[in-house]
Amino acid sequence: MSSHTEEIGRGPENIRPASEPSSQPSSQIAGKAVRVGDRVFRGLSALSGSLILVCMAAIAAFLLYRTVPALQADTKSFLTTTTWFPDNSPSVFGVAALA
Repeated sequence: MSSHTEEIGRGPENIRPASEPSSQPSSQIAGKAVRVGDRVFRGLSALSGSLILVCMAAIAAFLLYRTVPALQADTKSFLTTTTWFPDNSPSVFGVAALA
């Protein structure tokens, strides 16, 4: 079988490695060839993504701010108590029952 491949000229010595892609992506559109609409879209996309992250951080901060007083009023451990009575005096918050 190896003699057959050598006859055709496709033996291992005739195989060239495929050209490897460069580490940097090639941009066919660069410099002044970029249209104004593309720049506007890119800017609005970046702004929208940033705004979403800021909103998520604001929601997280608000939830933490509103949670701290309730957890400080809890006289038992939040992670190990199995009862949940937020209207009791004192309030009891426990998430162990969820596990």
